[in-house]
Amino acid sequence: SVNPAVPTSQVSARVKAVHGVDAVYETAGQFDMAALIKGANIVEVNRTVEGIRRVTGVINTNTAMVLRAIR
Repeated sequence: SVNPAVPTSQVSARVKAVHGVDAVYETAGQFDMAALIKGANIVEVNRTVEGIRRVTGVINTNTAMVLRAIR
């Protein structure tokens, strides 16, 4: 979630700048944005999540991992 005192567009840009973030989507509903992250292993993924949590304006995060993609 994003702190309402900080413009979502600014937070989105800061999140996108975190190493490992592939894309950021501003969303409507329970969450203010979704960030797709990529890493070679769980250590890299965790490092990216921790980087997002340190971004000014990010109040909290909710992490989900893709197990399988059906295309």
